[in-house]
Amino acid sequence: MQCSATRRHLCRVSISKRLGMGSCVAASLCCFLLTPLLCEAVELKPKTVAAWDAYFRKATAAMRARLDSGGPFLAIDQWPERSARVRNGEIVVWPESSIGRIEVPGGLIHHWTAAAFIAGATQENVLAVVQSYGRYKKYYQPTITASKEISCAGEEQQFSVRLLKKVLFVTTALEIESSVRQFRESEKQSYSFAWSTRIREIENHGSSSEHLLDPGLGSGYIWRMANISRFEQRDNGVYIEVEVMLLSRDISATAMWLVKPVVTRLSRSAVTTVLEQTRKAVHSGDPADRPDGCATVATRVGAQ
Repeated sequence: MQCSATRRHLCRVSISKRLGMGSCVAASLCCFLLTPLLCEAVELKPKTVAAWDAYFRKATAAMRARLDSGGPFLAIDQWPERSARVRNGEIVVWPESSIGRIEVPGGLIHHWTAAAFIAGATQENVLAVVQSYGRYKKYYQPTITASKEISCAGEEQQFSVRLLKKVLFVTTALEIESSVRQFRESEKQSYSFAWSTRIREIENHGSSSEHLLDPGLGSGYIWRMANISRFEQRDNGVYIEVEVMLLSRDISATAMWLVKPVVTRLSRSAVTTVLEQTRKAVHSGDPADRPDGCATVATRVGAQ
């Protein structure tokens, strides 16, 4: 993480308008509140990992329970208004709690869901993009700068990406390894669970002193990542619904009032952009430019 220019960038924040104070006073306050948040290194604690693991298990179990009880495959079908907006081409995003953020010991879990409709697509078209992990660096640029498949054997698929993100005026680079498991619910419905297996921050990214930190060390912007993706082919297209979960460092109460609007905006923007880019990749429709990627693993729930 690069913090040398933090103060210079923070002086451009429009906090002075919100507080009605002079620009120098506002900038000084902003720097005082945010510089420790942005630049202090933190360490991931076992209690935080335990809380994250429990939360992810609960989220996957909740979805499975909804399906087993005869509930709708897509969450948006519980709200006709949202479903209609998605069918009309809008990407709809909502928090999975009142604010999309859950406090856990030593950290925060951010949980948002987004839904989109890809007109004219088939489930196979969409999965061909989603499972072409080596092409993520093309589909999801500029956030993903490198990507590769690690393994497509067995029921779990593994891949890695290098992610570059500007968060609160600070550039953070991460190397992320993930696993994915795909389930076929029916001929027209499938879903997947994906989770990070290792996240390492790249310190001094882009410089001659660039190096990887050990897992659990660094800024703590992203300690863990997971998602639940659902795909349903109907209405002459494919609906995609993605629940995104992130574990990050805690934010002090002192800085929360200032950081909260930015975190919310980033969360909504990130999931919207991913679905926009996925839809664009599916519509590109150039088989010659797209490798096979990892083959779809059509595992029915409960199969061994």
